[in-house]
Amino acid sequence: MVMNLLIVDDEKQIREGIEKYVTKKKFGFKQITTAKDATEALHISSHFKPDLLITDIAMPKIDGIELATRMKGLYPDVKIVMITGFQEVKFMKQAFKLSVVDYILKPIDLNELNPVLERIISTFEAETEVKLEISSLKGNWSENIGLLRETYLTSLLSGKYQDVDPTGNKMKQLHIALNIKRPMVVVNICLDESVVNVIGPESSRMLETIQEAFSKLGVSEVFRKSEMEVIAVIQPDARLPLSDDSVHEVCCLLLDRLIHRYGPGFMIGIGSLADHYLKLAESYSASVEAVNQRFIQGNGHVISYPASYMKERYPFVQQETYVEKLALYILAGDCNQTEEYVRTILNPVYQSEFMSSNEIQTVRLELVSLVKQVARKLNPAMADFHRLSELLELQTLNEMEQRLVQILFALCEHSQQQQGRKRSAQIISKAKELTESRYNEPLNVQYVAECMQVSPNYFSTLFKQETGVNYMDYLTTMRLEKSLEMILSTTHRISEIACMVGYQDANYFAKIFKKHFGRSPSQYREGSY
Repeated sequence: MVMNLLIVDDEKQIREGIEKYVTKKKFGFKQITTAKDATEALHISSHFKPDLLITDIAMPKIDGIELATRMKGLYPDVKIVMITGFQEVKFMKQAFKLSVVDYILKPIDLNELNPVLERIISTFEAETEVKLEISSLKGNWSENIGLLRETYLTSLLSGKYQDVDPTGNKMKQLHIALNIKRPMVVVNICLDESVVNVIGPESSRMLETIQEAFSKLGVSEVFRKSEMEVIAVIQPDARLPLSDDSVHEVCCLLLDRLIHRYGPGFMIGIGSLADHYLKLAESYSASVEAVNQRFIQGNGHVISYPASYMKERYPFVQQETYVEKLALYILAGDCNQTEEYVRTILNPVYQSEFMSSNEIQTVRLELVSLVKQVARKLNPAMADFHRLSELLELQTLNEMEQRLVQILFALCEHSQQQQGRKRSAQIISKAKELTESRYNEPLNVQYVAECMQVSPNYFSTLFKQETGVNYMDYLTTMRLEKSLEMILSTTHRISEIACMVGYQDANYFAKIFKKHFGRSPSQYREGSY
């Protein structure tokens, strides 16, 4: 791998910690450089081309958002990972617009960095491999025209190809039947992992099914852009109007066929109308936004990008009351109320008709932030919460809700266990205090349990569990040790001491005393031990 890494953070401990972790894990970066702020990072970038930028958002003078913007201007292909705290979530909406590939929540758990870097490195290597393949394929045009056609269409969809070709010669050379002078629309058929595993070698058959469906509308170019994504660029026959209804109808019929044959893991997104072939990137982006509605609606839908969608409306804004109420319900051990309140929080999202990718990512980040804040407020052992980043990988809001409820239920259980241990400790402490002050009285398990307001069986089991001895043995030991102190330090008769520690029968007292200490009370007093 020939990937360069630039780490930017105004906290020396963080940037050096990340550098040491990355080096120790041997990710194989060609060169790793750090900078204490954006100004230094931009200076470094004049002679060091970063392939990956890991930057804090909150930095003096030039923040991480501005740094990312400038770095993208210098190196458009640079991958960006943002380091963000709870209070900086609002800035992430700006970050998403810069195609930030991932983010790490403060305080940083370096274990969460591992999967992030693995994904980025995998993507980088795949992109590098494609570039090398293209270079190789150009030398053998006729044998590789199919792959070159897909590569060209992919470059149009990404917006990287900006050369104006008014005669459409490039498309003709690649045997692409689309007419550059007529409108087109991109349809995105999204597959989830369950479907990918089922399809396997049947990929070509699936593409034929899709091609056949869209042939009813006119000309279409269908190809598998990635393992999880099939793209159809549709250009209806000149005699047919390009209407949302006609495309939507064909997509619905296609979706039924795909689900019937392969399973429910499909989602189809219809992009915006492209009146010029160089605007296919906008249509593709709109189709991606449409399939991303799977986050709210789940699989099995055909979604058209709404022409009226103009700006982000952000249906979920985290409030301090969310943290306070969830913490209150969890402390009370009320799992039902906790689950109901999670649904109340998420209702505005479920009711959204359409959400942008930026909004979806922000909701995900807000939910992870919410759970972390609740956990911190309760101050539990955070053993299982370093896995919260897994929430960001879930595909639907319903999956996130289920996982959130599981995590909060675990917090409920943890809280109840903590309170139970605290209550148990209080019971034992009070029982010992009572015994210390009244050991000379006729105490027993029944009486002490009543004083502690618990059942005798519960008290007896708890006392043995917490101290390692049963209560009556504990009482006996205390009485005998008190009696020994009196024997050695007073002139009271043995029978008087027996009464003073709670034994009315002096003979019985002498018997258990000798059994416990190995000598009789009189032997101790006479010093024969």
